[in-house]
Order: sequence, then structure tokens, then C-alpha cells
Amino acid sequence: TVFPFSFFPFLFFAQSHNELCDLITPGKNFRDLRALQDNAVPPSLPYIGIFMADLTFIDTGNDNLLPGGLINFSKCRLIYSQIRQILAAQNTPYNFEVILSLEESLTKMHVLSPDILGEMSLQREPR
Repeated sequence: TVFPFSFFPFLFFAQSHNELCDLITPGKNFRDLRALQDNAVPPSLPYIGIFMADLTFIDTGNDNLLPGGLINFSKCRLIYSQIRQILAAQNTPYNFEVILSLEESLTKMHVLSPDILGEMSLQREPR
């Protein structure tokens, strides 16, 4: 099949979209996304949902106290490990080049109020 040249950006988008969908599939506990995050070169923006799920799993799956009333330091270490990963992602700053025309456009952009946005949301998806 021969496609017109204007169709190629759509094919690229469709391929990128499919790759992204495969990447963020929650199967196998986000295995592919975790691997990508683990190998990302800073600065990076990790998916916070994975950390929140892991922290919830750690909290609900481990008691705060061990038998005899001792503090469960293994649980504390697991929580610390997750928080350390989040903090490590924040340590490397992004070095964005300032584009004055874009900055000016964004600064002058009209922003809708939360009330108007709420009304628009209810119009599209009534309760």
C-alpha cells in the first residue's frame, strides 16, 4: 500500500502511541516502565504512581511493630528506599533554555477559573 507523504506523521504517532501503551501497561507490576525508570539518565521524571503503589504495598503488607513490641526497621528501610529514589530523581535539575516569546505567551495566556472548569466538566460528564 502506498500512503501519501502527509500520512507518515500519523504512522509515526500511531507507532509511538502503541509503544507508549505497551510501556505503561500495568501487567507484571509495570515491569517495562520500572526497567526504563531504573536505567533513565538524570534528569528524569519518574511515574509517581509506581512509588505510591509500592509505598502502599509496603505499608499495608508489613506491621509497624514486630512481636514483642519492637519497631519493624525492615519496613522503615523499605520505605526509605522508595523515598530515596524519588529524592534522587529531584537532585538533577533540568537546564531549559528560556524562550522569551514562549514565556511571554504563556504568561499572558487566559486561564479559566476553577468554577468555569467545573461547569465545563459537568457539561461533558454529568454526575
